[in-house]
This record gives sequence, C-alpha cells and structure tokens, in this order.
Amino acid sequence: MKNDCWGEKTDLAFKNIADLKRTKGVFMHCHSQKFDLYERMWSVQNEDQLRNKLYYEKYPWGRGRVRKLLELLSGYNCHTVHPHPTLRIIKELDQAVVDTVRWHLNDKIVLDACCGLGRFSVASLELGAKTVYSFDGTFEGPYWTYQRIKDKNIPNEPDVFAGQEWDYGQADIRKLENLDSRLVPVQGDIENICDIFKENSFDVIIHSMALMHTRDWKKTLHDLSLLLGHEGILAFDFFPEGTTPSLTRDLRDIFKKIDLDLTYRFLQVIGNIKGHEDMRVCYLHEMLTNDDKFSEFKKIINELRTLTEMHPIGLINDRLRLEDLKTPFLRNLSPEDVCNFIRDDLDLIPVLGGVFEHKCVVVAVSRQHPSQQNF
Repeated sequence: MKNDCWGEKTDLAFKNIADLKRTKGVFMHCHSQKFDLYERMWSVQNEDQLRNKLYYEKYPWGRGRVRKLLELLSGYNCHTVHPHPTLRIIKELDQAVVDTVRWHLNDKIVLDACCGLGRFSVASLELGAKTVYSFDGTFEGPYWTYQRIKDKNIPNEPDVFAGQEWDYGQADIRKLENLDSRLVPVQGDIENICDIFKENSFDVIIHSMALMHTRDWKKTLHDLSLLLGHEGILAFDFFPEGTTPSLTRDLRDIFKKIDLDLTYRFLQVIGNIKGHEDMRVCYLHEMLTNDDKFSEFKKIINELRTLTEMHPIGLINDRLRLEDLKTPFLRNLSPEDVCNFIRDDLDLIPVLGGVFEHKCVVVAVSRQHPSQQNF
C-alpha cells in the first residue's frame, strides 16, 4: 500500500483499505460515526495545550505517561477488593516489573483503543513498541496525537512521583527515528472495530478508562480479543461498582434533556470547562440566585435549585463535569463479572489486577501466551 506517510508499507493491520479515507494524516473509517462530546473535549484541550504555554503549565500533557502505562500493564498498586482466583497483585513497581513490561512492548504492534489524547500511544513508543495504532471515536484525538509525533512537540520531562525522580529506561521521544510512520492514527467506532482491523493483528491492546462508556462492554471485550494475536496481552481498566455517586446520576438525568451546545455554554459560564476557567462569567451560587440574568439556562437553574435541597451547592458544582454529564454511558461494572467473562467466554486468562483509586485494572493474556505464568 502506497501513501504519503507510510511509503511502501504493506503490512498495515486494516481489514479493507477501501473503507478508509485519509484526512490530514488520519485514517477515517467511512462507516463510523464521530462522537461530538469527545470531539469538543479533545479539540479544546489539544489546541490550547499546543498553543498556550500557560495552559500547558497548568495542565501538562502526558506528564507521568510512562509510569501510568507501566502501572496499567502491570496492575501495579492495586488491591483486590473483589478477589478472583486468577488475579495476581503487583505490590512494587520494581526494576523486574519494569523490565518485564518493556519486554512485552519491545518491537511489538500496539493498539491504543479509545486513545483519547494519546498519552499511552506515545508512552508505548517510548518503551520500544514497533508500531502503535492510535484509535479513537473522534478525529481530534488521533489527529493531535499524530501532530505531536510528527512535529516532535512532546515534552520529555523527568517523571517526578512521590517526591522522587524516576527513570524507567524510556527513550527520548524526540530523538526516535521514523516516528511519523510508527504511529498510525485512526478514527472509527469501537462498536465496529472488527470491520476496521484484521483479526490477530496486535501483540498488545490498551483500552484505558473507556469500557464503562461503551454500549455493550461484553461485545467490546469480545471484539478486542479477536484482534489480539495468539501471544497477546489485553490491558484495560474501568469504574467498578459503587464508583459513580448518586449526585452524578441525578445530574445526568437533568442534562440528558439538554443538548451538548447548551450544556457546554452553561459550564463555560460558571467556569467548569477545563482550561477555560478564565471564561467564567459567574459562580454557580451566583447564577442560582440571579436567574433573570441567565434566562437561557432557566430550565437548568430550576432543576439545580431542587438539587440544592439535598446536596451542598459546592458539591454540586464539583460534580458538574462535561464528560460525566454527557457521555452516553457511564457504567459501574462488577470486577468479578468482568474477570469471569474474559476467562469463561473469551480465549483469555486474567492474570493481574485489582481495584485502585476508584478504578479496576485487569491485564489478560491469551491462553497460548508463553510467559503467562511469570508475567
């Protein structure tokens, strides 16, 4: 297959190249819809981070990305709230664990499924991946990830964690060669991901903080398992049962009747759009006591006033987050059910993981994986 970025490369993992079109370097699946919420979120954050030094200083893109990927792939620092007989806990991110994760990534083909801002795509390259597919339901996520890679506009700051500077032996991303051909940006729908990629195409699949937002979590894991090579690793995390508070559920009931544009303007006015806090016109408590000035939001104001009878206004303000309010699905899943499903219904073995900071991490390997006993 010839193209302007990948040259004569013919081993791309796509099922049918005729179903894809190239736009600004991104492979777009012709039969996939885009998700307006995340298009809005990634566009705002990426443009500001690339162009605004003050924004970057406040919200540093990708800081700690290598450590966070190592934690995900090793299940580090989890504790088993819902014990499962096949899960093993990694209690220390020591050199042996780091070396093992790097070995599993080195010269491998990686799919970052629902890549978002692309920090794990970049971290995978830093830890030695051969090729990374940055796949997302949006155009903005893969596009800006590719732009950072192509322009080498990526910070290479030391990772400071718990007051200590850490070095995991990662490469300086800015010095790696052929980066623009080693990262493949793809826009498509996770619901038809098997129509986009060939089966058994990937050595490692990363699916971070997205499973709870999918329409059918079992179908998502099933489809990802089909894309995994016979010696592959699937690492993912999600919200376990009890994570999402009842207040967030109440707010979702209010805002599901409000369109995205109006929701965005409302949050912008009260300063609750990340990175655009300086566009605040008033605070939430001021709006609720002066609705004549904000007639556009009268319906929202009336609903929120009712909530203040049950919850402190400060807590309500803290829970007014764009993604929580407008993501189509916000599931809290049973870790035991998830592990049982991938063990009993898929050709995978859950080997590492547990619950850590309101998320459940699971690392699963194919049954044929040669090192599943000593990962």
